[in-house]
Amino acid sequence: MIPLVVPFTNLRPETEAALAGEDVLYVDVSGSDHDYHDLLGELWGRGQGCIVIEHDIVAYPGAIASLRGCQEDWCGVPYLVGRNFVVDLGLTKFSAALTVAYPDAVSRMEDTHWATQDGQLLGYLRPLRGGPHWHWPAARHLNGCGDESRVLANCGECGAALRFAELAPGPNNARCRNGDWCNFFSHG
Repeated sequence: MIPLVVPFTNLRPETEAALAGEDVLYVDVSGSDHDYHDLLGELWGRGQGCIVIEHDIVAYPGAIASLRGCQEDWCGVPYLVGRNFVVDLGLTKFSAALTVAYPDAVSRMEDTHWATQDGQLLGYLRPLRGGPHWHWPAARHLNGCGDESRVLANCGECGAALRFAELAPGPNNARCRNGDWCNFFSHG
C-alpha cells in the first residue's frame, strides 16, 4: 500500500484526528529548514510513491481512500490558499510510476528550504504531466492563509457571495446561499 506521510513541525490535532484509523507515518521535520526537502527526497527515492498530508491540512472523510483508489499518477485534494483553491503538497499523492518515471524530480531542486518545495516540485511536474487530478471536496487548511469566512467570489448567475462553505464541495456540487446550483467553476 502506498505510504501516508505527515511531515510536521507543529502537528494540528484536527489533522491527526482526521487521520484516525489510517496507517500514518508522522515525521518531525522541525530540525532544520531543509528537513522537509530531505524527507521528500527519501520518499521519492524509494520509488514506491507516497501520499503527503501536511500538518495543517484536515482531510474530509474518505479522502485518503479516494487518493489511494485513484488510477492517476498524480492527484490531490484542493485546499484554500488566499482566495484560491490549489492542489500543492498539502494533500497529494504521487504514484510509484511517477516517482520512477521522474527519479530526479526532488534531487534537481536548487533551493531546499521547506517554503520552496511546492513551487519547485510541482513546477517541474506540471509541464511534463499537465497538473494533478483533483479530488473534491476541498480539505480545510488551518494555517490562516485562507480565511474560510471571506468572500472568495460571486456567483455568475445570481451574484451571491461565495465562501469556502459554498465552494468546498467543488464543481457540480457548489450551491449559492439561496440553494441554487452555482456556475462558479468552469472546469472539474
